[in-house]
Amino acid sequence: MTKIIIIWITVTIAGCSAPRKVQVEQHPWKLALDKNGIQVYTRSIEGIEFLEFKGVTQIPTSISSLVALIRDTEATPQWIANCAESKILKRIDDNETLSYSFSKAPWPMKNRDVVIHTLISIDQDTSMVTVIETGKPDAIAEREKTIRVQRFEGFWRFTPQSDGQIEVVYQLLSDPGGGLPAWFINSSAIAQPYETLRAMKAIVQQKKYQNAALSEVGIPLDAKRAFPPIQSQPAGPISPGDP
Repeated sequence: MTKIIIIWITVTIAGCSAPRKVQVEQHPWKLALDKNGIQVYTRSIEGIEFLEFKGVTQIPTSISSLVALIRDTEATPQWIANCAESKILKRIDDNETLSYSFSKAPWPMKNRDVVIHTLISIDQDTSMVTVIETGKPDAIAEREKTIRVQRFEGFWRFTPQSDGQIEVVYQLLSDPGGGLPAWFINSSAIAQPYETLRAMKAIVQQKKYQNAALSEVGIPLDAKRAFPPIQSQPAGPISPGDP
């Protein structure tokens, strides 16, 4: 049971969304897992108890298919480990959103949720896509009997390779809150990125993602697009049935 709880809380703080790199002093990456074409690295951050992780893999697919998958928020529970529900709260434009995700916890843990600002941009010179996601814990009222994730910072990065594949980098630093000790969270930091990338490799092959074109997913061809923060806006309380 202890192992199950550790894995659950690790995937909860990382799951249901994508991540952004934290601009603080960082230690070198250490390879923690190399399996089935997926590499998982971890590192410590100065002044922060929790480990940051990075998952790397290559997928034989297109940039547009990966962007279409990321933008399909309602499908997130099908491939982000342990994500139970996910929905858009506000769509600023085709590539900037505020979303909500919820994860059910095994007894005796409390459920977790997270509110995330997502911004997608493409470098028109390299076709590299970056998906920056930042936690916005105060954007909406907290859900009853649920702990709101207070820190969520990371990114996805999709880079075309010379062999036609796409390199996928998934990186995140997060704090699940609730007073959980760092050793408890860090002990299972490699499970979430590995399971998520493994599921991503499979689901992105579905027709609805493979048939997506850049024009349909609406990526702005602007390498210098800024990444402004969203101002927190009250959205009213979330009832037990929501989302």
